Amino acid sequence: MLESPCMSDSFKTILVGYDGFEGKNTLPAIASALAKEHGAKLHLVHVASEAPKQSWWSRDPGAQEAYEAELARKGARLEEMLTTARKNGVEATTAIRKGTPDVELIREAVAVGADLVIVTDEFIHRKGKRGFGAVTMKLLRYCPVPVLAKRDPRKFKHREIVASLDLESTAGEANLNEAIINMAAAVAGRADAKITLFHAWSLWGEQMLRDHRQMQPEKLRELLDETKDGLEAEATRLSSSPALEGLEVGIELRKGEARDVLPEFVEAQKVDIVVMGTIGRSGLRGAIMGNTAERILNGLSCSVLAVKPKGFRSPISGTD
Repeated sequence: MLESPCMSDSFKTILVGYDGFEGKNTLPAIASALAKEHGAKLHLVHVASEAPKQSWWSRDPGAQEAYEAELARKGARLEEMLTTARKNGVEATTAIRKGTPDVELIREAVAVGADLVIVTDEFIHRKGKRGFGAVTMKLLRYCPVPVLAKRDPRKFKHREIVASLDLESTAGEANLNEAIINMAAAVAGRADAKITLFHAWSLWGEQMLRDHRQMQPEKLRELLDETKDGLEAEATRLSSSPALEGLEVGIELRKGEARDVLPEFVEAQKVDIVVMGTIGRSGLRGAIMGNTAERILNGLSCSVLAVKPKGFRSPISGTD
């Protein structure tokens, strides 16, 4: 199985999973602009439904010809959509795979050595403006490559960016913080973007301490202040990352559960994209998305760039 690569602040190969054959070219255009900025290759992929093997389709030459003709039309459409990218000097290729969209996109990303996958969330398959559809959620869970799930492909620039960090992390998770910051800087470009380093915090056992008769209120207040001060110091240290040089950087520590306070912050600040980890240490070999990450994703109304920790292994067959 392929392991999640080390992150950098530059992309070399960007894969775009595209399923919008109604004439909307915005997603490839966004990817082209990002590819040009980073000097990356662009790879546009469509996953077609596989013709059923045990049916009249497999026995009727006319049906097979119609299926292959449709694939050829879609292939030509993909090539047409990359004309502008190629004129702008971006190396661009296309591919059509057959099968389950999330599985085949992951396999293609591994096959071409992509270091970023971009998809538009399939809004027609979900209700309301929060959360993500089934295919997107599977990519966020299982793809070893960072996944940018665009909420609105008409938005080219990411001006308000949140890097959701775990400031109370272990050494391994600290590496994930660095990767998140690098990815946030990479999608920010050098325009008028602002990156906010965000952390939701709490004092473990706070309510238990409040209920304990021997705990003086001033002592509890001291513990809370010490905890927050330590987190602010760590956030300040991370804000000096070389990847953030030249960018406007803010720090936001919110007391409470991340699943509640992060979506609230996103709404209030009109955030364009949240960069976050979706797999904890327990998921390195089992591809387990933590409950906290799942709930955060279900509460967000903006785009998301999901980053896996170093060493994450996708369970999808064919990614060895």
